[in-house]
Amino acid sequence: MVLDLHMQLKINIYVHIHCQRFHSCVSRTLVQMLQVHSDKPNLWCFAAKWEFEESQSVENARQFLLRGLRFHPESKVLYAEVRD
Repeated sequence: MVLDLHMQLKINIYVHIHCQRFHSCVSRTLVQMLQVHSDKPNLWCFAAKWEFEESQSVENARQFLLRGLRFHPESKVLYAEVRD
C-alpha cells in the first residue's frame, strides 16, 4: 500500500513537470510561428485562445491579442476575441 502511494506520487510529479515543459514548448513554438506568419489574424487568435484555455495564462493570452491588434488594427476576429 505504501509502495502504491509512493509510486503514485512519483507519477504525479513526473506528469506535472512534463506538462509544464509541454506548455512552455508550445508557447515558444507559437511565438516562432507568429514571427513568420504575423500576417494571419486567426493565428494570433489561436495563440491567445491556447494560452488562455490550455496553458491557463491570462497574461500571455492578453499579450498575443494586443500584439495581434498592433499588426491588424482592423481585424474583426481579434476584436471579437477581445470582447469574449
